Amino acid sequence: MDEKNDTLDDFFVSKQVAYQFHFSTNIIIIWLSIFAIGLIFETINWPFYTIFKMIGSAGFMAYNLSAIIRLKAKNYLNNSFCILSIFWITYIVLGIMVDGGKPFSKFGLFFIGIFFVIIFIFNEIVYKVRLKVYKSKFKKDSSIDEI
Repeated sequence: MDEKNDTLDDFFVSKQVAYQFHFSTNIIIIWLSIFAIGLIFETINWPFYTIFKMIGSAGFMAYNLSAIIRLKAKNYLNNSFCILSIFWITYIVLGIMVDGGKPFSKFGLFFIGIFFVIIFIFNEIVYKVRLKVYKSKFKKDSSIDEI
């Protein structure tokens, strides 16, 4: 059998697949564990619980926003986490306006915003670096795109 006529070999060997962003639940677990450490610190009345809660929630929200942009809302777990993030931000803003700063004050919301922007930019840089590395592996084929 001639190698050029074998369509399955051509499909599986020579076809280059575009780089795809994969939603990782391990990263979500890391951010939620940082948030959980903050909750435990708050329960025990140890200091710095707000920092853990702010960094954990900002990382959770930034990764989910980055994932929903990259996956175009095709992952149901990511969509659920984004809805949870929207509820959390609404709870924080309503706490500032109605409940006198519970769970965070307006300065806490400001720092969550700063952490969110930093972590979001970091996620985007990591994505671009991975895309560049992937494209450099398959330089001979210029038809590789991002999905």
